[in-house]
Amino acid sequence: MVSAPSFLINAVRAFSRGLVFAAEGFRDDRDGLRDIVNAMELPMSVCGRDWSYRWVSKGIGRLLGRRAEDVIGRPIVEVIGKEAFESLKPYFERVLAGEYVEYEEQVFYKALGWRWIHAMYAPTFGPDRTPDGWVALILDIDEQRKAQEIAIESEDRFRKLADNAPIAMWITGADGRSTFVNAYYVAYTGLSEPEIREHWDASIHPEERETFVAAYLQALQRRAELHEVVRLRRHDGVYRWFEVIGVPRYEAARFVGYTGCGFDITDRKIAEDAAREENRQKDQFIAVLGHELRNPMGAISNAVGILERVEMRNDDARRAIKVTRRQLDNLARLTDDVFAVGSLIAGNVTLARQPLDLGAVVRFTIQMLQTSAASRSIAIGITTQPAWVYADPVRLEQIVRNLVGNAVKFTPEQGRIDVRVSATDARAVLTVSDSGIGIPKEFLPRLFQPFAQAHPEFSGESRGLGLGLALTRRLVELHGGKISVESGGPGHGSTFVVSLPLMSQPLGAAAGQAANETKVNLQILVIEDNEDYRESLRDLLSIEGCIVETASDGPEAMELALAHSPDVALIDLALPTWDGYEVARRLREKFDSAIRILALTGFSREGDKTAARAAGFDDFLVKPVAPSRLLEALRPR
Repeated sequence: MVSAPSFLINAVRAFSRGLVFAAEGFRDDRDGLRDIVNAMELPMSVCGRDWSYRWVSKGIGRLLGRRAEDVIGRPIVEVIGKEAFESLKPYFERVLAGEYVEYEEQVFYKALGWRWIHAMYAPTFGPDRTPDGWVALILDIDEQRKAQEIAIESEDRFRKLADNAPIAMWITGADGRSTFVNAYYVAYTGLSEPEIREHWDASIHPEERETFVAAYLQALQRRAELHEVVRLRRHDGVYRWFEVIGVPRYEAARFVGYTGCGFDITDRKIAEDAAREENRQKDQFIAVLGHELRNPMGAISNAVGILERVEMRNDDARRAIKVTRRQLDNLARLTDDVFAVGSLIAGNVTLARQPLDLGAVVRFTIQMLQTSAASRSIAIGITTQPAWVYADPVRLEQIVRNLVGNAVKFTPEQGRIDVRVSATDARAVLTVSDSGIGIPKEFLPRLFQPFAQAHPEFSGESRGLGLGLALTRRLVELHGGKISVESGGPGHGSTFVVSLPLMSQPLGAAAGQAANETKVNLQILVIEDNEDYRESLRDLLSIEGCIVETASDGPEAMELALAHSPDVALIDLALPTWDGYEVARRLREKFDSAIRILALTGFSREGDKTAARAAGFDDFLVKPVAPSRLLEALRPR
C-alpha cells in the first residue's frame, strides 16, 4: 500500500475532527463552506441516512470519474458499485451510530477498479440530535507520485482553507511551539501572528490557563490527542468558550507536531449552564416540596402509632385507626416513588451496603403490610431460610415493600399471597406469588417501564402511578440482581422472582438478631422544629419506655445533650440557627462514639444522605417512618 502525504492526512485529520462540531455547516451549506471546499478541490461529500449522496464536491466527482451534479441524489451503491458498497457498509453504519470514523481500505470501484483510499467520516445530526447522515473526506492514495503531488499542493490549499474557515486553526512543531495560526485566530485575539507564536497561552482565561497548559504539555509528552474546553479572550477583552482539539502530526512515522482547531461554543455553553441551573432549581423545589409533605405525614404517623398502642374499646375507633394507618402508608409509598424516580432511573443512587438476612428483612417488612392485607381478609404465607446478601437495608426493604404491597393491592378479598426466600446456586431468591387479577401476557414485556399500568381501569383501593415496579427493577439491578415476572393472564395471579448475589452468613449474625428483639429503653434527644412532629414523636417514644428530651434548634439541643448525655439523638436536617449537619458535627465532636446520631428528615436526595454520613450521622430515616421501623433503627447494634 502507498501512504498518503503525511502533512495532508494529518492536517485534514485535525480539520475533519472539527467536522464533528461543524459537519452541519457542510450539510446545510452554512458560511459558504461548500464553496470553500470546491475552491480548494477537496474530495468531500455529504451523505444521508438513506444511503444516498446529498452533495458532493468537484473533487469527489473527479475521484469517481463523474460530474458532481450527476452524483448528487443518487444511491451510493449505484455510484460506487455493489462490491465497494458492501466493503464500506460497516464504516457507514458506525458513523450513523454517531462515531467519528477514519480508515484506509482497498476498494473495488465500479468505474475505477481497485483503489486504495484514506477516508474520514464525521456524523451530522438532526433536530432531535440523532445522526441523520455524515460528511465524508476521501483521499485517493493509490499512487505514490500522485500522493506526493497532492502533498506539495495541499499545504498551500490547506492554509488557504484555514484562513477562510470560521474557526481558529493552528499548527505546532515537535517542540510544541506554534508555527501557524489562521486569520480567524489572529482576528479574534487581536494579536499578531508572531505575538501568538511567542505567547500562545496569553489569551487563555487565567482560571483555566494553568490547567490547559498542563494538559497540553502532557499530551505533547505522550504524543496524544488534545481535547479541552477553555475561555479565550477576544480582541475587545470579552472571554468566550472554545472547544479545542489538537491531533498529533507524523511524517514517515516521526512526530512533527500538532494540528488543531478551536470552535466557539459559547452559545452552547450558556444553554447548558442555563439548563443545569434550571435542573438545580427544579431539584431544590422537589426536595423542599418533599420535606414539606413528609413533615405533616410524619406527625400523623406518630399520632397513629400512639393510638395503635393505646387500648381501644370502640370497634369503630379501632377500624378508623387501621384505615388511617393503611392510607398513610399508601400516601408515603406514593410520595417515595414520585421523589425517587428520577435518581433511581438515572442510576444516581449511592447504596449503603451491609450484610443482611433477606428472610429477616422480608419478615420485618411484611409486618408493616399485615394491616392492609388483614383489612381485606388476604392471607400472607411466609416461608424463609437464611439467605444473606450484601445490600442497602432501606433499599432492600423498599424492594420487598413494593412487591408485596403490589400483591396486596391487586389481590381480591379472601385471596392469598405466598412469599418465599430461598438460597440456591449462589443466589438469594425472593418469590412473591399471589392469587390476584393477573397480568395480560402481551403487557409483561412493558411491565417494568416507568408509568406502565397493566390495569389502568382497575378499581381497587389505589392503582398507583405506575412507578413502583420500574423503581424496584432499578434497585434490584443496582444490587447486582435480576427480577422477572410470570402470569397466566387475567384472573390467574402473578409471580415475581428476585435473585440477588448470595454471601456467607457473617459471624455473630444470629446473636445480633436475637439482641434486636430486646425492648427499646433509651435516653433520646429529639431535635425538630416542627412542633406537632416533635411532640407526637416524644409521646410515641415515651410509650415504648424511652426517656425523651426535645429541642427545637441546635443551641437548645447542645444544652440538653450536655445536661443529660443521651444515648441517641434524632435530628431533623432543616433546623433554624444551625442546620442538622452542624448539630451532628458538634454532638460527634463532644460525645464521639458514646452517642448514636440518626437523621430523621423529610429530605431524601442521595446528596443529603452523603452529606449526613460526612457530618457523622449513623443512620438516615426519611419521614414518615413507621413506628416499627423507627424502633428497629433505635435498638442498640
